[in-house]
Amino acid sequence: MDGNSNGDLGLAVALANRMRTLIVDTRDDSFERVWAYTEREEWWRTRDLDAKPLERSQTGPQLSEMGGELNALLSEAGYEDSIDKDLVRRFRTGEPWSLGTEIEVFASRKIFRGSLIPLQEVPTRVRVSLSVFAFLTIHGDKDLLHRDNDQFGIHYHYVLANKVRTTTMICWDTRWASDDPTRPEGFASRPIFRELHGEGRYAKAARPYEWGDRKRKSIRDACVPDLLKWDIKAFRSASNNADAVWPINATLTPRLGQSASTENRG
Repeated sequence: MDGNSNGDLGLAVALANRMRTLIVDTRDDSFERVWAYTEREEWWRTRDLDAKPLERSQTGPQLSEMGGELNALLSEAGYEDSIDKDLVRRFRTGEPWSLGTEIEVFASRKIFRGSLIPLQEVPTRVRVSLSVFAFLTIHGDKDLLHRDNDQFGIHYHYVLANKVRTTTMICWDTRWASDDPTRPEGFASRPIFRELHGEGRYAKAARPYEWGDRKRKSIRDACVPDLLKWDIKAFRSASNNADAVWPINATLTPRLGQSASTENRG
């Protein structure tokens, strides 16, 4: 490549770094925006079990504009001519690629002395060109790229009775398998767990160790109808350090090749 091409690629690296910052900020902003939506009074008057998201943040045009600018720089440098065939094949096979992710929120679920708000992280659907895809992949930014069908799993954030959000989230054991072939979804028996999350600037620490059986059971009961609405693969699985909510003595199903003793500590 000539000097101009190298200069264009240098600008492209700088622009990619700015895009990373914007993508992270966009995701964090989307989380705060959807939580702001749940704090509106009408949210609590109209909550139901509809499987359609009530709010999905709208990524600003800036990310699309930066993607177009990066593509122009790469085109001027003749970048596409040097892209490896395997990357071309990966880009053109399967669902389209997007830049970054944002948060979707669903209607709240009422529980005993509180609520659960279902969330999931989804691709922004801000499209990328082949050149941008290859450039970000090669230069260590492939984590910014997501296919349209990528899902990070529906899970539930616990909200206090006074509508204050907390750092506790609720997740199903998605690897649990039913012994009853007529009820494979596990409506009656699939265990549910709790763990901490680091989302949100204003979340308060809950006290789940004080929950009684009524509270714990109400949490599971509120989430069970969602097993009728979505396949279990749509949910985020509880992580290794999650603790049982209900049944209270449940053990997280280990991943293949992992023992139960190393999978769950409580």
